[in-house]
Amino acid sequence: MDVNNMFFTRTTYNMVRLDWLFIMMGLMFASIANWTEINWWLFAAAFWWIDVIGTAPGMYYHGKNKHALAGEDVPKWAIIAYNFCHSFVTVMTITFVWYLYAGWHWEMLAMPMHLAADRCVFGNIFKNFNIKFDPQPVPAFTNFISEFSASQHRRKNYSENKASSFSKAINKVGAHV
Repeated sequence: MDVNNMFFTRTTYNMVRLDWLFIMMGLMFASIANWTEINWWLFAAAFWWIDVIGTAPGMYYHGKNKHALAGEDVPKWAIIAYNFCHSFVTVMTITFVWYLYAGWHWEMLAMPMHLAADRCVFGNIFKNFNIKFDPQPVPAFTNFISEFSASQHRRKNYSENKASSFSKAINKVGAHV
């Protein structure tokens, strides 16, 4: 959520996903608006290379090592490949080189559209070396979120009780005036 608290609550996570949904929809709108100018085979290749190179190796190893401990189900290079391919730095660099080489093509929108779809539809951002490639809830984090939510609920109840006490005190004073 910020530099000191690097976690999302369910609400902030959904807000980020909603932002990505609107980005994806804008890219989809631009693609559909220019559909006659798009080579759909090239568009599909630009969309899917990210998963062919970045996701497929990790899913292969994860499937082969399903019962391995978190962080041991896939080789580190597969996580690096995933993060590299699913990075806007990589996608925009490839788009820029493509543009320098061949000029503007609407198919270029497929790559950022893929990243936006991963982030809004699947909620995937980057992979962590210490979490399973196909993530499962981490018990320590699940406990933290439960504890954090409970503390927020307690704080809200405390604030409401203080406000209620203040209102009662004001009403008492007002009754005597």
